[in-house]
Amino acid sequence: FRCDALPISAEDMPPHKVAGDIMLHCLEGRIVLGLAASEVILKSGDWLFLRGGELHSLKGIEDSSLLLTILFGK
Repeated sequence: FRCDALPISAEDMPPHKVAGDIMLHCLEGRIVLGLAASEVILKSGDWLFLRGGELHSLKGIEDSSLLLTILFGK
């Protein structure tokens, strides 16, 4: 697995995919997570699981920090 803290600003992180399953934990602030069919707002303390290969994007509603965990090699 790999674990990173990501600062997220008001700039978009364009749609992308990650090879492994991911967990996003919003440590502070608020972000919009764009998914194929919807958008989800994550605020401090919220977390979300996405399957590997799922297209998603990120945009900060305010300056935010996410803890990203990627699970590789099932």
